[in-house]
Amino acid sequence: MVALNPKLTGSTDVLSRPTQSSDWRERRVMTFRGQHDTHIKTGEDYSTISLGEIFRATPARRAKSHAPAMIPSTYHDFDGRNHKRQQEEGTFVALAGDIDDGDHPLETVVRLVKDFAGASAWLVYSSSSSRPGNRKWRIILPLEEAVAFPEWNDAQNAFFDVMENHGVKMDRALGYAGQPVFLPNVPDVHDGTGTRLRNEDGWTLYYERETSGADAPGLPLDRGPVAERIRVIEERRARDDALKEKIRREAQRKRQERIAAGDESLIDAFNAANDVETLLLSHGYKQSPRNPKDWRSPNQTSDSYATRVEGDKWISLSGSDADAGLGARHPSGCYGDAFDLFVHYEHGGNRNAAFRALHQERGGETPLHWRNDNLATNRAEHSPANPEPSATDGPQPLFREVGAPAPYPVDAMGPVLARAALALEALVDLPIASAANSVLAVASLAAQGCANAILPIDQGTPVPLSLYLLTVLDSGDRKSTADKKALKPIHQFERELKEIEAGQRQKYDAEMAAYDTHIKHLKNKLKSDRHALQAALMEMGPPPHPPLSSVIAPAGDQTIEGLFRIYQYGRPSLAMLCDDAGTFLGGYSLKAEQKISTTGILCRAWDGSKLERIRGGDGNTMLYDRRLAMHLMVQSGLAQDFLGDERFSDQGLLARFLIAAPKSYAGKRIRDDVLYQQQVSHKEAHLAAYHDAIDRLVRRPIRWRDSRDPSLGVELDSLHLTAEARALWVDFANELEQKMGPGGELASLKAFASKLPENAGRIAGILTLVNDPDAVVIERDTLASAITIANHYLSETVRLTNAGGIDPELRRAAELLKWLNERGDPVIGLSTIYQYGPASIRDAKKAREAMGVLAEHRWVKSLKGGAEIDGKRVREAWRVTSRA
Repeated sequence: MVALNPKLTGSTDVLSRPTQSSDWRERRVMTFRGQHDTHIKTGEDYSTISLGEIFRATPARRAKSHAPAMIPSTYHDFDGRNHKRQQEEGTFVALAGDIDDGDHPLETVVRLVKDFAGASAWLVYSSSSSRPGNRKWRIILPLEEAVAFPEWNDAQNAFFDVMENHGVKMDRALGYAGQPVFLPNVPDVHDGTGTRLRNEDGWTLYYERETSGADAPGLPLDRGPVAERIRVIEERRARDDALKEKIRREAQRKRQERIAAGDESLIDAFNAANDVETLLLSHGYKQSPRNPKDWRSPNQTSDSYATRVEGDKWISLSGSDADAGLGARHPSGCYGDAFDLFVHYEHGGNRNAAFRALHQERGGETPLHWRNDNLATNRAEHSPANPEPSATDGPQPLFREVGAPAPYPVDAMGPVLARAALALEALVDLPIASAANSVLAVASLAAQGCANAILPIDQGTPVPLSLYLLTVLDSGDRKSTADKKALKPIHQFERELKEIEAGQRQKYDAEMAAYDTHIKHLKNKLKSDRHALQAALMEMGPPPHPPLSSVIAPAGDQTIEGLFRIYQYGRPSLAMLCDDAGTFLGGYSLKAEQKISTTGILCRAWDGSKLERIRGGDGNTMLYDRRLAMHLMVQSGLAQDFLGDERFSDQGLLARFLIAAPKSYAGKRIRDDVLYQQQVSHKEAHLAAYHDAIDRLVRRPIRWRDSRDPSLGVELDSLHLTAEARALWVDFANELEQKMGPGGELASLKAFASKLPENAGRIAGILTLVNDPDAVVIERDTLASAITIANHYLSETVRLTNAGGIDPELRRAAELLKWLNERGDPVIGLSTIYQYGPASIRDAKKAREAMGVLAEHRWVKSLKGGAEIDGKRVREAWRVTSRA
């Protein structure tokens, strides 16, 4: 049921104490008005409201500062807004969700909530500031049984995990016991912008709401998706607790050895005077709402609380903490004390500097070298004979660690493609971004042969619906399985075409043999009469046409030459879908001598320009209106080579690719087969709907401009932007243009960013045809969804660029460092580098630039005045100070 344009305010406040009813509708929860409504000074109990009243409520009409809110707990004493008191005293009767990012449509949120809740009750409503283009949602799920905080917190996190696994970012602050959940409320105007949220008659303008109704039962926590996810959380917690305990015992043993030696140091005094938890708070750690011993490090990218405090020690299972050099390493993470935190966060990891600072505070002279035999037991590599160097003394990595990718906005793909991508994710167990790329690539193949998008580029030049996609995943991440499922309707159609081609081939061979025989006969008969022979040959007409090739998505070792031949004798819309693109990227077409021509053809195919091939024997062949969709799936090492290739970058090929580099699911694909089998029919139905949509598009008849000469191309439909969509597209293009200027945040990605509006238009055209194959316009909402998807690919490109993996200068420096390591010379001269070094460095300028990068990162040191190498004076030379 959806309540539209409610005018009345919500339910009144009730001051009675909550009752523990078995009916969730009668359970009462603590309620208050606004973030700053507190009773801690007055000592009064808070008001309560029943869950049934919340389900029936229409939105209040209050300013945000006085907006109605609740805590899904029956505890409502004067200190009920205190997290700790709610943890200790609260009984929790509902789960809650808060979605402030992603602009997800209501139907998407409702679908995911239904999948999670099953037959149980649920309520979804928009927040007070929600409006088109910035939709925000609140969710309430009543529980079958009231539970204590630990069980409730696990259930909350299970709900968050399931939603985020489907690309919807949740506000995890709602996992805290005393966090407000704002109830339906729509003020007259938005507090921040002044935008009207109600009309003059008081009706809400943008409020949306949908619910299962109050007759549905509460959510059980012992079965269904929530129980499955809780089990995963509990198992992970048990493993983490066991590891933390193992590390704690090891740290305790080493501490006892130090105490037994009777040696107290400055560090022991520091640890005695400084509380570990206070230091964690001061350095940005977040405390777990469930267990106050557990903390989340600022180095972490996950939502887990991987650090545990045990007395005066801390233990971390975070690989990010260990990689950052925090504390002492352990096979499962790292550990340390208050002094280790002091060293890392206040002295950049320099133990010498931290020790000197403590020594000076005590009024002592600064020691030349730090000696602390006690810590040698904990950290052998920091022994007195080999004091730890300053963090600024050693070489620095050329490439930064790649941060975590943003969730893929799968809901923006529209119902058909989104459900297909989610079905692939569930059935194949691969990242949603990889599944989305597979689905989108096949949709591009199907749509590009039907229509062009007419965008505000060059007075409305038709733009192909072709996409070039790149997915970075390692071997074993099930790329091939996903592609096979996505391509099912294409492969089926190819098989049918092959049967037709086989039947036509026999007829063609006979006609061609008769044609050739008759020509020979005429040549023999009329060899003495040239004019008569010419007339007879003209009368015969052109040779018979060969049957159309059945190939649509060529497999195997693909080459540009082979692709061109298929275009010449086959269908005008093809796809290059490589689940192991190493065979293509490392193949003949991209060898050094072929790379320029191959790159040029790929760029022209994306543009929709004519394809041309000039051969001495075959003459000049020109093909018009050919379309190519591409999806390359590569392993990370090969992807770095591809993305760092200057030739691809200079010719503009890389700027045309939309890249996804999701985190692997390897190691997390533990299947509950009962749950999996329950999902199969549901997910297969979603895939079948997607297959039907692709099948309808790919089977459309080809409309050749001249059936006697397929090289002249085809006639395609046109998809025009509506006026509202055109305005949105122009705004998006202008926004990117402003960021591409000198000093702008996209200045270094100008080539990619300049093509992003066109890619957004292509995606919008694909979404349009998949959902309505007879469409003639692209609506504003569809374009907005396409822009959301395009912006995700922009964030991925920015993320990978910031890590240095796409920077050609850093790539050349890395190749040079590898070459220097293999060569082993302690001193190297400039001319030796560009004469004998990596192929990417073949002149003095590039050699000097690459050595400059290595010097900046302290792998080499420039020798002023040059050096003598092999008896010859070299003016520009460097000493190799570190080896990779």
